[in-house]
Amino acid sequence: MSLNDRQRQLQLQLHARDEDEQLLDVFGCVEELHAMDLHRMLSLERGEYRFSRVPRTGKSPCRVVVRQLALALPRHVLGCLLSGQPAVPADAATVELTTAKISSSSCFDHVTKALTLITSLCELSFHHKSLRQATLAQPAFELELIDAANMCLLAVAGPEADELLASAASQQSVQRALDRASMVPAALRTLAFAFTARSGNAAAGQAADGVLDWQAICEALLQHPRGAALLEAGFDAVRALVLSVRAGLVGDTEGEAVYRLAYCAGAATELLSYMCVTPLFYQRLMLHDESGAAPLRLVLACLTLHDTPMAAPPFARSTDKATSAATSKLVAVQPPYCTEKGEGAAELLAARGFALLLMLSECEQPSFMDQVAQHAATRRLADHVNNRAAAYMGQVLLRPSTAHFASAPGESQMAINTLRAAELLSDDSNFRAGLIPLLAPTSAHLLALDAESFRSRWCAGPEAVAYHQADDILINSVSTASLEAVKSYERAAAAAFPQTRGKQARALRMGQHLALERAVLLAKLLVNLHVYVEGTCSPDLKEAFVRRMVQVLRSPPAAAVQRLQCALRNLHQLQRLLAPFGPPNAPPEQQLLSEIDAALLSDLIYKVSLALAQSQQPPQQQQQQQQQEQTPTAPALLDSQQPPPQQTPAASAALPGNQQPQQQQQQAAQPLQPVPQQAALQQPVQQSEPPQQSQPQQQSQPQQQVGEPPQPQEEPRASPMLLQQQQLPQGQEAEVAEQSAAGSLQSAEAAPAVKVAPSGEDHPAGNGAADLPESTAELKQEQEQEPGEGKAAAMEVDA
Repeated sequence: MSLNDRQRQLQLQLHARDEDEQLLDVFGCVEELHAMDLHRMLSLERGEYRFSRVPRTGKSPCRVVVRQLALALPRHVLGCLLSGQPAVPADAATVELTTAKISSSSCFDHVTKALTLITSLCELSFHHKSLRQATLAQPAFELELIDAANMCLLAVAGPEADELLASAASQQSVQRALDRASMVPAALRTLAFAFTARSGNAAAGQAADGVLDWQAICEALLQHPRGAALLEAGFDAVRALVLSVRAGLVGDTEGEAVYRLAYCAGAATELLSYMCVTPLFYQRLMLHDESGAAPLRLVLACLTLHDTPMAAPPFARSTDKATSAATSKLVAVQPPYCTEKGEGAAELLAARGFALLLMLSECEQPSFMDQVAQHAATRRLADHVNNRAAAYMGQVLLRPSTAHFASAPGESQMAINTLRAAELLSDDSNFRAGLIPLLAPTSAHLLALDAESFRSRWCAGPEAVAYHQADDILINSVSTASLEAVKSYERAAAAAFPQTRGKQARALRMGQHLALERAVLLAKLLVNLHVYVEGTCSPDLKEAFVRRMVQVLRSPPAAAVQRLQCALRNLHQLQRLLAPFGPPNAPPEQQLLSEIDAALLSDLIYKVSLALAQSQQPPQQQQQQQQQEQTPTAPALLDSQQPPPQQTPAASAALPGNQQPQQQQQQAAQPLQPVPQQAALQQPVQQSEPPQQSQPQQQSQPQQQVGEPPQPQEEPRASPMLLQQQQLPQGQEAEVAEQSAAGSLQSAEAAPAVKVAPSGEDHPAGNGAADLPESTAELKQEQEQEPGEGKAAAMEVDA
């Protein structure tokens, strides 16, 4: 039966209407479905999963086939990034592509919604095997997901990274920066789901329960031919986000926008850390890029957030009255601090940078830190990281009392991660030589505090507990070793402190745990700087730390004895606190200090006691001793293990261990009261004292408040960094001065020098001091340099 023209035209119209009903508008699906509960919309119709009643603009709701939508989304993401669609506001091309109402603020915001919908569909597929077989199990779909995620990362870290920084610096354009930034964590989550399907049924079963098997994901990712390149793109993209946070802090961007930028950067950093939890990461990374520069550039970006004109709380840049511009001098101020509008964003990102550095350093075969420190392309980049870390270490060690300067949000988390990194870097022979000249003067100023202040801050005292009690989360390396270390500190703190109950019990336990860890890390930092291993260290480093520290403690000469007495007393306090947590007093699961560390701490105490004995010699003998020290052939200071016999009683009288019994009991009771085995606390102290003679003891000189700045003398050192000394007028407000080196830096010897004044923590509010040396180069210029072209900043903490 033939059809006439009218019937034929009617059928064509019906066919066109059916095609229009069946046409999948991906733009509309993304805008409508990205924030919906897909489980409730899912239905099984004629053996195929569909989303029923998906809204459409100007039309009746439609049914969308899930498989068809999932397969179209990766190509949709690629098309949007390449074409810049959908345009906001809509242009002619957008109108031709879709009739849906676009509520996204930009093309990148729409791409983020599409990635969110992809991850939701992937999570949905783990609950329905047939749906997973039609999507994630298909190799072609997996490759498209990888291409889409990689394109998103390159869109942030590629040539348009400068536009991201420029947008983040202004409140008028910060929304564009936020749209780009939100793509990075969404792309990394997409990669995680893409490689979960390759990880086996066990990983898929955990994903159905809402838990991702990151170890399996990491193995699958790194076994992929493009795995290392994907991680490198991820590191560069997150680095761009961190720099955008700093641009927002420096610019006129409002605090809420800065916090949202920092949230994206922090989430992306955490996801990247989860993807690097296996030794295979280091092997594949070194095969892809033997210098390993990408992760180190991200760490350096996190450690430059407080560069000029910013400063880490509680410090601020002083203002040059002539130019009304912020200079490199740091002074302690009252809140609000310069990073206040970020609500702790800069401090938490710096803590995440240190956590990433800790994770990168935990693998020993191959050793990431050895590779970056010895490779020509990253040697100076590693010097930058070491110097920046030393700057934060000094700021943490010499922070004024919280009684005068309140802590900022995220500051305590930054402080504990800084100390963790300090213990790590000081134990690495690649970085110890550079840290000794920087941290020896800082350690001298710290140990010269009065006994009560030192106990409260650094011996798990009440100020340390209150300082760390505000930490809601614990940003740390996600490796198994770091998690075990956290558990060991928790067990030790539970045994050392009395049990508490109530609403604030959890916060109090966190503060006690971190206060105890803070004391252990300080002790480990001191012994790591003091250790000398024959054959692996330069001969010039033998006792270099204690020589430099004693030199600062002896300046000015009028207060040398009092400062050395304070240092010796504080070292004894620290030793008594940690004695119950080392062998043989503590069981293996509660040991926080090894036998070698305990012996090195006792040796450091002994060397300081020898220096005290020498300082109590007659002036003529002191001058002869100084002349011998300054001669090139003279042995190193404190090289002799026996003190002068005629001066030993005076030195013994000055030691805290030789005070009256009542005073000994008071000092022993000052650390943690509930700690058992108090009798064992005195044994290390007695072993560390020099042999005593039978001559009558001399009364030690009365203590004085330490406030006079020392005058250290110049001496040759094996460190490649140049050091300068400067004497500040007594009573002057403490500050940190930053100087630039003249000419281009061809080697580490041409680096700038920075001088830091002693802490003013015992002075009235407003007389604080920081130890935050930093490079003079502009942040963007330093960060954009190639790995082998970075400038190595040489810094010293001095008075």
